[in-house]
Amino acid sequence: MYRYCKQLIVLILMLLLALALSACQQQPEIHEATFVATEYTFEGPDTLPAGWNRITLQNDGTELHHGQLLKLPSDKTMDDLIAAMQENPDHPPKWLSYDGGPGVFVPGESGAATVKLEEGNYVFVCVIPDAEGVPHAAHGMMKPVTVTAVDNPIAEEPVEADLTMTLADYNFTLSEPITSGSHTIRVENAGSEAHEVAVVKLAPGATVQDFMAAFAPDAPPGPPPGQPIGGLQVIDPGETGYFTAEFESGETYALICFHPAEDSGVPHAAMGMVQEFTVN
Repeated sequence: MYRYCKQLIVLILMLLLALALSACQQQPEIHEATFVATEYTFEGPDTLPAGWNRITLQNDGTELHHGQLLKLPSDKTMDDLIAAMQENPDHPPKWLSYDGGPGVFVPGESGAATVKLEEGNYVFVCVIPDAEGVPHAAHGMMKPVTVTAVDNPIAEEPVEADLTMTLADYNFTLSEPITSGSHTIRVENAGSEAHEVAVVKLAPGATVQDFMAAFAPDAPPGPPPGQPIGGLQVIDPGETGYFTAEFESGETYALICFHPAEDSGVPHAAMGMVQEFTVN
C-alpha cells in the first residue's frame, strides 16, 4: 500500500510538471523590438506580431525624438496620412487610432514602452518640431509597420507595474507618490480623449511652465530648462500601456500631455494637463 501511494504521488507530480511545462511553452513571451531614430528617419522592423510588444527607441540623432504608433483604418494608407497632415497640420485626422509608443528621449538616450497592438497597418512617427517648428514627420520621419496575426497572443497584461497613472480630461492621477529609483508605471486612459504622458526632469529652479515656454514661437534660442526622460505616447480612451523611468531623490519632475484637443487643437498642457512633483 505504501509503495502504491508513493508511486501515485510521483505520477501526480510528473503530470503537474508536464502541465506546467506545456503551459510555459504555449504562452509566448512578450515580443521585443527596437527602432533607431536619426534625422529624419527610423530604422527598425517592418512587421510586429499582434498582442503585447515592448518597443525600444534608441535616439542616435542630434535632436529630440519619440516614437508614436498610429493605426490606420483599412481604407487608408500612409500617403493619406501625409496628405491629411499637410492639409491641416494642427489637427490630426479623426480616423487615426493611437496605440502609444516610447516617449521623448534626448540624443544618445533610449527607453521602452509596452503596448498592445491589433492586426493591421500602422505608422511609426515622430511629430516633435524642429528649431523652425516643423514636425519631424513633415521631413519624412514616418515608417510603415504591419502588425500580423499570431496563433496564441498573450491574453493578459504581461508587465508587473510599481504604480498606476490614470489620464483624464485634463489631469494625471498617481496611485501613490513616485519615489527615487526605477519604476515601471502602468498608464490607463480614463478620459474621453486621447492622451499621453511625457516625463521631464526639470532643471534646478525651473518650473513646468518655464519648460513649456521654451517651445513657444517667440521663445529665445537655446535648450529648454529640463530633460525629457521618456513616458508613453498617445493612447486612445480606454487603452493602457507601460513605461519604465528612473527618478532621482531631490529632483523635480513634470508630467505633460502635449496632445491637442480634438475640437480646438489646443495642447492639453495649455488646458491644465501638467503636474509637477519632487521626488523624496
